[in-house]
Amino acid sequence: MNTATARTKIGGPERVSPGQVSLADEARKARGRLMPTTLTFLGLSTLVVGAALREGPALRVLGFALFGVLSFSLVEYGVHRFILHGRFPDGRGLRHLLHQAFEHLHVQHHARPWDSNHNGGTLNDTFVPVVSVLLIALGLTPLPTGPVFWAAIVASYVLEEWIHHSIHYCAFTHPAFIALRRHHFVHHAGPGTESNYGLSSPLWDVLLGTAFTPPRPAVRSRQ
Repeated sequence: MNTATARTKIGGPERVSPGQVSLADEARKARGRLMPTTLTFLGLSTLVVGAALREGPALRVLGFALFGVLSFSLVEYGVHRFILHGRFPDGRGLRHLLHQAFEHLHVQHHARPWDSNHNGGTLNDTFVPVVSVLLIALGLTPLPTGPVFWAAIVASYVLEEWIHHSIHYCAFTHPAFIALRRHHFVHHAGPGTESNYGLSSPLWDVLLGTAFTPPRPAVRSRQ
């Protein structure tokens, strides 16, 4: 399937990889990249929640887990807007380290949105930050609280990565999925690049004024 056909069939972003693009092949490779992250982080989250349930009241554990799940959409929005779309020009010292760490992360995905090599973070990209925050949470707060909250954030991140995968490679027909896919593809295209940062939900885009819906072309009436 060539890029023009792919764009027509699933309403994709304007800028696509040159040459021939097989969405089925790219989807398969993208799933392979996601599996280590999925298994590692879901396993880690399960261990933390399981240990917390042995330490404290189940309702308290579940409450912090629910708080983490509900908070994730804001975390996702903030990371996407201020880090992945942040500007980290090169320089010296800390500025150079920030440039090396963040500047490349999202640029290639926007340049080649069908390319499985740039669709989602690998375990190498995410393991150290995730585990570092978990260790800090374990050191500063009791097990049924901060660590469970972070474990829920991590599990929600895994779900968000699969939603992102589906938006780029699947063609589900449920209206909610179609609306979410349209919301994200506007983010990939033209004037929408600096808007529609929410992926699993458009909530924060609406509340914080970054939602963008392209105007529909006017329909000429027949004379």
